[in-house]
Amino acid sequence: MAVKASISFGLVYIPVSLHVAVRSNGVDFRLLDKKTMSKVRYLKTCDECDGRTVEQKDIVKAYEYEKGKFVVFSDEDFEKLKTKDKTISIEKFVGLEEIDPIYFDKPYYVAPEGADKAYAVLVAAMEKEKKAGIARCVLGNKETLAALRTKDGTLLLNTMSTPSIAAISCGLSWA
Repeated sequence: MAVKASISFGLVYIPVSLHVAVRSNGVDFRLLDKKTMSKVRYLKTCDECDGRTVEQKDIVKAYEYEKGKFVVFSDEDFEKLKTKDKTISIEKFVGLEEIDPIYFDKPYYVAPEGADKAYAVLVAAMEKEKKAGIARCVLGNKETLAALRTKDGTLLLNTMSTPSIAAISCGLSWA
């Protein structure tokens, strides 16, 4: 399934679509009761209520901001947080060798949806200069850092992970 978006930097606006580049080929296992070969289900239970089962309608999402203290969010709160902005905003261009591939996460193919000439100029310029665009974009309902890069005349977008606390504590940094 393609996601409609647009690439933006300066006064340039290029409508594009994102297509998942890879998928997992893992094997999914089911948990079964050894004696009856029936599916084992996961029940949602209340820690402080003698293990009673909690119905989905009675479950809320919350953020623990301090040990034992929560802010509860409703479905309406999450709807308000969703953005309709599907712009891939390039913040700066960097040398491709400046990005450690360890930070690349999920890859997408980026295809033009009109403005084919602008798309082709961007790809050619990035390939010639060996540059990648560092961008911010919203995929799903979450803003993420991404790298736009080229490969064989095609534009790719990789969502990017950030360094772990362990990496930072060892003196490794994002920059």
